Amino acid sequence: MIKRQQFISEIIYLLEEEYGKNLPTRSYTATEELVSCILSQNSNDKITFPTFDKLRKEYPTWDNLLSAGYEKIYSIVKPVGLAPQKTANIIKCLQIIKTQTGDYELDFLKNMEPLHARRWLENLPGVGPKTATIVLTFGLGFDLIPVDTHIHRVSKRLHLIPQTMDANKAHDYLLEIIPDRYRFPLHQLLIVHGRNTCTARNPKCKECPIKELCPSTTV
Repeated sequence: MIKRQQFISEIIYLLEEEYGKNLPTRSYTATEELVSCILSQNSNDKITFPTFDKLRKEYPTWDNLLSAGYEKIYSIVKPVGLAPQKTANIIKCLQIIKTQTGDYELDFLKNMEPLHARRWLENLPGVGPKTATIVLTFGLGFDLIPVDTHIHRVSKRLHLIPQTMDANKAHDYLLEIIPDRYRFPLHQLLIVHGRNTCTARNPKCKECPIKELCPSTTV
């Protein structure tokens, strides 16, 4: 049986051959990642990012945003759904960060162990393992692997995680089994692969670049 580390390495190689290396990513600060992730919960990117961009354009500093108050923030956030809860969580998160750090930056988390930093973020309202891990990965450069619906589905099909494991538990599990250097590229590639080929319904197994490695292939 192929060893897990070799298995992961070969998956990355084949997916990079298919989708390319250094896939494009956004350049947000950690606090921007936090707010955009809260907006994205149970929503989709086509709505989330334009809403976030509008929020930042209207209120270019976090002080501006908090000074605007609940109703004005809500009026912008409304299109993403669950607006009352998301508006309240964004306001509370920013207030807590300002109270505990003196500003709105999260760079101090870089000095923590990854799991300690994640736990700190998870104590904020509306922040679970996925949101916290995205903030640390994309906002602060941690070598982690956020588990969204695509990562969760493809990881199950590749038998990287147990079939009954939920997405929240998968964050810790994947952290243990995937070496640091593989986490970020694997995360990016599995998302693209999940969107384009290993879809939730009718996966394109015949076209899959890793079909020879996949234990779930229907080919």
